[in-house]
Amino acid sequence: MMKRLTGIVLFVVLLAAPSFAATVFVEVPAGALVFQPRSIVIQVGDTVTWRNPTGGGSHGVQSDDGTSFSFPVTPAPWTFSHTFMTVGTFPYYCQIHGGTNGSGMSGIIFVGNRTQHAANEHILQLNAWDFSPTLSSSPTSNTGNTYMRIFPNGATIVAGVNLPTGSQITGIELEGCDQDATFDMNAQLLKCTSFSQDCPILAFAFTQGFPGCGYFSAGVNSETVDNLGNTYVAVINTASNLTAVRALRIYYRSAISYPPATATFSDVPITHPFYRFIEALVASGITAGCSASPPQYCPDTPLTRGQMAVFLARGLGLFWPN
Repeated sequence: MMKRLTGIVLFVVLLAAPSFAATVFVEVPAGALVFQPRSIVIQVGDTVTWRNPTGGGSHGVQSDDGTSFSFPVTPAPWTFSHTFMTVGTFPYYCQIHGGTNGSGMSGIIFVGNRTQHAANEHILQLNAWDFSPTLSSSPTSNTGNTYMRIFPNGATIVAGVNLPTGSQITGIELEGCDQDATFDMNAQLLKCTSFSQDCPILAFAFTQGFPGCGYFSAGVNSETVDNLGNTYVAVINTASNLTAVRALRIYYRSAISYPPATATFSDVPITHPFYRFIEALVASGITAGCSASPPQYCPDTPLTRGQMAVFLARGLGLFWPN
């Protein structure tokens, strides 16, 4: 099993390159002291290009280690590119607005050591401190300021998993350290349905004798969350006191329910291309259509700003106390 790592990437543009490589752009917004996106996941051979557009200030790019890549502080506009040919994690910063270890205007690039995920995937992160040992005789400790949680003697730790009903789970990622070359640390995502049967494993990620710290991923085969019929549990089996846990991440996508067999509106039959989506709005109470008698939705009628406000407020559940 490959040890891969996952991250969330916002506002990344992937462009096809002449060979296997891709170019990932990191923008410096005019007037802002940030790199966007701050964290990116690429593969070996990919190129990252930083762009400081016209109107931007003076910025630079410097790797934390001082040697991997560097671009001096220069007034806008400028671009700087670097191709990554080795696996690793590469934090960096602006020499005048940031610093090492993620201080100020900084970023981080993961090269070939995390699983890449789609932009429409969300993350539920379970911190190591969200887990509880199954035995009270398994005390825990912390590795100083790194906040890696150590569970001695190969303890088993568990945490509840709460995801929106209908979500589609796509994978898990264990973040931790394993210095035990004999026994593997593993993470499992379980689905519990019956009171009389064991909970089957949906995903299983393990360190595979990995000597050191890293990110260990596993996929899930099309699991749709059913909170009415199932409960979901995350389990981590630590190998020994030579292992430490920081987090377990569960990746999932939002989904739309399947439509009813009978159409609600006479002008949106079950063969209509937007039938499923319109029925989802009706079932959620976001819309009652444009006419009650006969029941119609008027799918081709323009939406006013007032109607848009109703759709968004009901759909997002906007509420605040008086």
